[in-house]
Amino acid sequence: MNTRGLVASAVGVALLLTVVLPLTAGAASEQAAVGFPPPFPSGTSYDALIATLPGFGLLLDTNGDGKLNDEYCDTNGEANLALVAGPYAVIQAGELACHAIPEPGDDLCAAALVAVAVPFQANAIVITQCGLQDGFVDKAQVRASFENTKHAIASGLERNLLNCNLVVSLRLPQSVGGRAEEVRDLFAFRIDQFENAHQAAPAPLRLSKAKIQLTNGDADFAAMKYRKAYEHWCLGYQYLLGDGF
Repeated sequence: MNTRGLVASAVGVALLLTVVLPLTAGAASEQAAVGFPPPFPSGTSYDALIATLPGFGLLLDTNGDGKLNDEYCDTNGEANLALVAGPYAVIQAGELACHAIPEPGDDLCAAALVAVAVPFQANAIVITQCGLQDGFVDKAQVRASFENTKHAIASGLERNLLNCNLVVSLRLPQSVGGRAEEVRDLFAFRIDQFENAHQAAPAPLRLSKAKIQLTNGDADFAAMKYRKAYEHWCLGYQYLLGDGF
């Protein structure tokens, strides 16, 4: 669209209140109470992107945490925006038809359609804003679910290691549907964590014994002695924890 269209889009944001009525969304909490929190969007550019949405009643603090970056746009409001988008498509088609009219009629036709299209253009802008906001929240929630799932799996493995539960799947390699490599990698990862956490690190002797069990387990695993490998890793994990952990 030409300069007239760009100006109309800017002016249209101010007129959108005549198109979208403020709506109140139902209460819902998207934030995780524990675990890895969703990395919701933030920043000055993000604040500018959503600045107009609360005034239209499209983005509200439904969970009472004082924030808007964890909220989805109101679904009823988005539905109203979608309904308005239909007539705008008709107007756009009409603008193309204006080009078939000889001068100066084509300019008069286009100017008339631009005047009518102003609020509809603003509507399209807000549809984009809400689409981005909803996508940002979805992305943050998916990331949190992924991280918390990893934590939950690791916690389950550690409970089995702590008790040396001889679960078949934990002894067999991944090539036959087992999880032995996960057990081994988790144990090795915990050794690295304790080495890097100086204040919480176990006594040097316990840490040394844990490393020996890791090495012995690796050797048995390579020799396809899967039960012995698992037992080495379990014993090493218990050495790693020691008393007081």
